[in-house]
Amino acid sequence: MLDDQASPEMVPSGIKEMEKDLILKTLRETNGNKAKAAKLLGVTARTIRNKLEEYGKDFPAVGKN
Repeated sequence: MLDDQASPEMVPSGIKEMEKDLILKTLRETNGNKAKAAKLLGVTARTIRNKLEEYGKDFPAVGKN
């Protein structure tokens, strides 16, 4: 689901929104701890960082700064 190799253009928008919601929810639950969120989601912290970069400024701040 959160594969680093998948091109954003190849994933339908509904799935991308579900993925974004899941990542942001998990980050809120871990107080913004990307490593802990990544472990819970079964992905690398790099994947979380890449996804957050992909979302840009369109997502709310989560947890600690």
